[in-house]
Amino acid sequence: MKEKSRSITLLLLYILLCSPPSCKAYFLLLEHLPQNTLHFKDWTPPVTRLLLEWSEQKFLPIQETVTNGSFSDGTFGWEATGNVQICEQKTICLTDSQISQLIAPAKTLRFEYFLQTEEDLPGFDDQAFAVTMNDSPIFSVSAEQAYSETPSWKTIFLEISQFDQKKQLLAFTVTNSGDTQKSSSVKIRNVTTSIPAINSLSKFQLLPSDDQDTVSYYQFGDQQFIANDFFSVLQQHISSLDFWSIDTYGNIEEKKQQNFYLNNQVPLLPNAEVVYAENNEIVIKLSNIFDSSLTLQVFGETLLPIRAIEKVVEENSTYVFLEQVPENTTKLYILLINASGNTSEKQEITI
Repeated sequence: MKEKSRSITLLLLYILLCSPPSCKAYFLLLEHLPQNTLHFKDWTPPVTRLLLEWSEQKFLPIQETVTNGSFSDGTFGWEATGNVQICEQKTICLTDSQISQLIAPAKTLRFEYFLQTEEDLPGFDDQAFAVTMNDSPIFSVSAEQAYSETPSWKTIFLEISQFDQKKQLLAFTVTNSGDTQKSSSVKIRNVTTSIPAINSLSKFQLLPSDDQDTVSYYQFGDQQFIANDFFSVLQQHISSLDFWSIDTYGNIEEKKQQNFYLNNQVPLLPNAEVVYAENNEIVIKLSNIFDSSLTLQVFGETLLPIRAIEKVVEENSTYVFLEQVPENTTKLYILLINASGNTSEKQEITI
């Protein structure tokens, strides 16, 4: 028994003498360490969005809201009725037909069209080609106007920011009204909301994803600027800008480019006269082929706006129908606004 006890004692002694020494760890509170901050480097470059002012201090991103506006996928994204076909590469052709789709709010609608007509009689195909938003006309061309011009591709910019519902119905329509002969047809291409119409007073804003210690830049041609706040396109004959951001760790965002249509030309008012005024309704005649890509605003003597419910084109003149005109109104004021936001002088019309 004593031999066994002695063997156990020798074994314990061997373990104590031959095993490695134990380790000790010491911990201090962070408050005892100098500059107790951990730094992790960010390797991700920022992502910058370009915003455009829609109305006073209301900035929204410039984005594409039209599906398949290039028609590269045929009529995908569009509801088509009547004689609709892809007649050329990325071009759709309409004859007595319509294409439409729901789009999100946007600042500007841009498209190109080529209208041809055989109709040479006044009063037929008054709206040979019409563009509507939520069934409200925003652009139209009569067969009479088209017949008097040499057919060519035309680029149209329309202000559509007043349609601010979550979704609105955009429609392109070609009609053959009055008879079934001498039809009109139109080609359409490059329908987009991603190219805004602006003037030199339009305000842009850059909004980076990493807004802390991030510097944003924009560039026109060879001129580079830091975007400290809102900025405008002051140079003439500029059609695009580049923009990007650099964060505090030196991560440089890849440059993005935004195209736009810059126009500082003020619209000219056509000849205007009142041709009907009864029962709180007024009809104004605008001569010299009123440009239907312009927005017409009508005001009463108190400068409160009067709603125009319809515009009809007949024999090189446009007739604008007004309703709910205040009693005892003796004067009206009209002005025109183009898609870039340029406003004409105010014209007075005596009733």
